[in-house]
Amino acid sequence: MFKLLLPNTALRELFSMRARARVRTMWRKIASPKRLVLSTIAVLLPLIWIVNFVASVLLREPFGQETFRNGVFCTGAAYCLWYLLKASTFRPPAAIEWTPAESSLMCGGPFKRADLIRYRLTMIFTATFFKALFASLMLLPELSIWWSGFLGMLLGLAFLDVLRLVAEIIITGVSHSVFLKIRAAMLTIAATAGISASILALTSTELLTSEFPMAMALPVEFIRQLVNLRSTAAGMIFSAPLLPFVEIITAPALSWSLVSWLLLGGSMTFALTTAVVQLDGIYADQNAESIRRAYASIAAAKRAKKHARRRNMQLPNIARLRGAGPIAWRQWLGARKYEVSLVFALGVPAALSSLPLLADSNSINTFLNVASALIFYSFLLLPAALKFDFRRDYDRLPVLKTLPVSPLAIVVGQLAVPVLLATLLQAFVLLFAYIVRPIPFSIVMNALLMVIPLNVMIFGLDNLIYLMFPYRQSEEGLQPFIRATLTFTAKGVLCLSALTCIFFWAVNCRWLSELPVFASLGGHRVLFIIGIWLMMLASGVILTLLSARAFARFDISCDHVM
Repeated sequence: MFKLLLPNTALRELFSMRARARVRTMWRKIASPKRLVLSTIAVLLPLIWIVNFVASVLLREPFGQETFRNGVFCTGAAYCLWYLLKASTFRPPAAIEWTPAESSLMCGGPFKRADLIRYRLTMIFTATFFKALFASLMLLPELSIWWSGFLGMLLGLAFLDVLRLVAEIIITGVSHSVFLKIRAAMLTIAATAGISASILALTSTELLTSEFPMAMALPVEFIRQLVNLRSTAAGMIFSAPLLPFVEIITAPALSWSLVSWLLLGGSMTFALTTAVVQLDGIYADQNAESIRRAYASIAAAKRAKKHARRRNMQLPNIARLRGAGPIAWRQWLGARKYEVSLVFALGVPAALSSLPLLADSNSINTFLNVASALIFYSFLLLPAALKFDFRRDYDRLPVLKTLPVSPLAIVVGQLAVPVLLATLLQAFVLLFAYIVRPIPFSIVMNALLMVIPLNVMIFGLDNLIYLMFPYRQSEEGLQPFIRATLTFTAKGVLCLSALTCIFFWAVNCRWLSELPVFASLGGHRVLFIIGIWLMMLASGVILTLLSARAFARFDISCDHVM
């Protein structure tokens, strides 16, 4: 099978050598004395995951067959729609990005382009194998035939990953006008589905009779209505390519029908894999030709503006702030290049957080629901949307290390732009909620003061983890899957710890407010708010200092792989 995916002997040997090298590098990082605490956590997290896995397999009740089937359908459809939206909104510079090491070892070597694409596909399918294995074990109570579920997940995930590559190859290969039409079509589909599900969720009887807060009940009902959209004609058409894989996963017994679905699913995945190689060759030639045609006009336009720019050239007066100012300014210039993409990326959490405004409820309760939803989506969506910090500077880390600036100033400069953009988004949503449902402005100000240390804490945590174990954003293979799983588990554990601290603080606030020291604050509610604000502020400052320490101890020779 390995030889079938990667027939070139030299690339096959290179793949094996790089896999062994990655394992050795990972082990060296974990065994490093300077990462003793984080390495201990990294060892404990898989234990937590294994305990959760065993408990979910042995103790939980299996889902109903129809519920499980709908879940598999909707998970695959959401995965597909997400990557199609991502490719059509954030147009990648290249469908397949190569690291400097890969460019020098492979792209500059005596290999065909098709062999290089097969090499990348082999990396993707290796990670897909382990994803399917973990998923099939997690869903063991629902699978009537384990090996059938595993094969269905393997073929389905491989199909979706290859479909993502096909979409990115086409998106990067078409002209700008065609790209805008594709973007408009995908956004129209997503907006139609989102608006339809929102209307159905807001008018459902389950939402009106729910005992949960609106910030929790509304997203659950929204997802349920999205699942129900699969039964519509448009939903059935969109999810039709996933039908063979769902039938394989949910097969009740071995039969000729299962064999036919296996043949169909395998044929679809193989055909799409072959299409990747063909499309890459077609659009690579078109890209080269379009670049050659556009180069002359672009160069002429630059020459025409060159003299005017020289006469009017003047750098802005940037506050140095011990070196943090220019670094933040550079990230701000990078963010301005993605203005349109940022509008769409930030519009999603803004729209989801504003949904409670459509419900008929008390104004203060509605505002609290909006604020709660905003905090939830800030944790969930904003770190992935606002990567204008260390996470997009993997290749620039050696340069940042050589700057005559303190590590703390560099960290502050790197965190400034994502914290600012997140704060502006949250301020816009909170002020919009205040205008729609007027409440005392002091509540709005308290919420605005809360989000600033919250954002520092969110992005400080992501950057601290990144500096401990840096990686390239476009990296493919098994390592990103393991890293994402451990990071998600770590954030879950930290969130649970934070909720525990908040609970104990809330329980003890009433009797603490009766002490003479805190009696003048005005009650236990004021004391609770001040305590939470100080906790978040202290967490943000600690994470920033830890990030500065991690950057100061960053070793280019060991931690940075070209």
